[in-house]
Amino acid sequence: MASCKTWNKEMSREFSLYKRVMWPLGSWPLDHNRNFAKLRALLLIVTQTMMIVYIGVDINFHNNITLVMVIDHLMLASCGTLTIVKIALIRLHRDNLLKNLVNASNDWTYIIKQNHRQVMFRYTNIGRFVFFFQMSSSYFVIMPLIIESLLSFATIPSRNITLIAKSEKEMQAMQLPQEMICPFDAQIVCFSMCILQSIQLISTCTGNVGSDVFLFGVFMHLCGQLEVLSLELQQFHERKKNGCWKRSKMVMLIERHCLLLNLAKDIVDSIIVILPSMEFHMGCTNTEQNIDSLMLACCGLLGVFKIICFRIYAKNLTDNYSSARNDYLTIKNADYRAIMRKHAFMGRVLSCFMVCFAYISVVIYSLMPLLGNDSLFLNITLHLCGQVKILKADFVNFVVSSPQVYDRFNDLIRRHNYLMELAKELTESISVVLLTQLFISSILLCIMGKSALVLCTSLTQLSIYSFVGDHLKSQMEEIGFFIYQSNWYNFPTKLARNLIFIIMRTRSPAKLLAGNFIVVNLATYMSILKTSISYLSLLRVMIEM
Repeated sequence: MASCKTWNKEMSREFSLYKRVMWPLGSWPLDHNRNFAKLRALLLIVTQTMMIVYIGVDINFHNNITLVMVIDHLMLASCGTLTIVKIALIRLHRDNLLKNLVNASNDWTYIIKQNHRQVMFRYTNIGRFVFFFQMSSSYFVIMPLIIESLLSFATIPSRNITLIAKSEKEMQAMQLPQEMICPFDAQIVCFSMCILQSIQLISTCTGNVGSDVFLFGVFMHLCGQLEVLSLELQQFHERKKNGCWKRSKMVMLIERHCLLLNLAKDIVDSIIVILPSMEFHMGCTNTEQNIDSLMLACCGLLGVFKIICFRIYAKNLTDNYSSARNDYLTIKNADYRAIMRKHAFMGRVLSCFMVCFAYISVVIYSLMPLLGNDSLFLNITLHLCGQVKILKADFVNFVVSSPQVYDRFNDLIRRHNYLMELAKELTESISVVLLTQLFISSILLCIMGKSALVLCTSLTQLSIYSFVGDHLKSQMEEIGFFIYQSNWYNFPTKLARNLIFIIMRTRSPAKLLAGNFIVVNLATYMSILKTSISYLSLLRVMIEM
C-alpha cells in the first residue's frame, strides 16, 4: 500500500484519468477516506434510484406517451440499474482492484528495461484512447439533452421565477432532460427538476461508462504485464548458462506468472455479474433476444434450483450411493452382477447421451448443470431398479429346502424394506425439482414449441424422467408378481401366510412424484405433451388472427 501513495509520472499518466472519473463516484480503490467514499457512492445510488422510480411513474401516468418514449425510458432505466450494479460491485470488490493498482505501481517502479516499458506504454495508450473515445461519445449523447432543456427554460418569457406558467404552450416548452414534461406549474420546481435530471444523466454516464473504461484500463495494464512475461520467457535461453541462475530465474518467472493469474482472477470476480447485466441491457429492445434471455434465465434458475435441492437432500443421495457401493462389494453372484451391469450400462448410456446432447446442442447456453444433475439422479435411480430386479430374482429362486429358511426370508423382507426406503428418499429429493421441471418445461413447450432446440431439450428431459419413473414403479409392482411365481406352495404355512402382506405392500409402490401430488410416468408425459401442443396450436391461431 505504501508504494501506491506516491506515483511516478508513468503511473500517473496511466491511471490519473480513471481516478478523476472514479473518485466522484466513491469507487476509487485508493481512496483513503473510506467513509466519505461510501457517502459519495450512496449519493450516486440514491440519485439513480430516484431516476428509475420517476421513469416508472412517468410511464404509468403520462397522458400522451408514445411507444418510442416508453422504449427510451426503459433504456434509461436499464442504464441506471446497470450503473448501480457496477458501482456496487466495484465497491464490493475494492480489495481485488486495490491489489491490481498496487501491483501496477510496483511494475512502473521496478521494471526498467526499455523494451518492457515500451510494451507497457503501448497498452497504456490503448487504455487512454478507449477512455477518451468512450467518455467523449457518452457525453456527446447526453449534452444535447441537457442543453436543449436549459434552452427551453431560457425561451420562456422573462418574469419572476416564482410566478406560475399559466399558458399550456409555456408548460410544453419546459422540456426536461430525460424527455419528460414537467408535471408542476411552478417554474422554480421545474427548473430544479431540470438540474436534478441533468445531474442524474451525468452520473449515469459517468458511472456506467466510467466504470467500464476503468476496468478496461486495469485489464490493459495486466495484458501488458503478460506480454512482458512472454518476452522474458522468450529471452530466457539467451542469458547466462549457469544452471543455478537459470533455476532461480525460472522460479521467479513462475511466481510472476502465478501472481498475474491471481490478479486476473480478482478482476474476473469483480466483473462476473456486470457482463450478463450489460448483455441483458444491450438486448432489452429486441423481443427475440428477450425471449431467449427468458429461456436462458429459466434454465439457469432450474439448474441452480436442482443443485440446491441435491445439496439439501445430500444425505438421501449419500445413502443411495453408499448402498450402491456396498452392493458391488457384497454381491458375488454372476447372474445378479450381470443385472447390475445391465442397469449400470443403461445409466451410463443415458448419462452419456444427455451430456453429449448438452455439449453438442446447447454448449453456448451452459445447460450442463441442468442436464448433469438429471444424469446424476437417473443413474442412481436405475441402479436402484437393478437392485429391485435382483430382489425379484431372489424371491423367485427362494429354496425352501435349504437351512435357515426363516432367516433367509427375513433378509429378503428387510432388503425389500430397505430398497423402498431408498426409493422414498430419492422421490423426496427430486419431488420439488420435478414439479419445477414439469412447470417450466410445459410453459416453454406452450410458448416456444416451434423452436426445434427448445422442443428437443424439453421433450428429452420430460421423456427420460417419465421413463425412469415408470420403470421404477413397474419394478416395485412386479415384486408381488414374482413372489406369486415362486414356489410359495412349498413354503411352511406360517411363512406362506406372510407372503400376503408382502404382495399387499407391493400394490402401493414407490413413485416419482412432482410436488408430492403429480405422478411422473409415461401417462403424465403424454398428458403434458398433448396439452402443450393444444396450447401451442391455440397461440398460433391467435397470432395469425
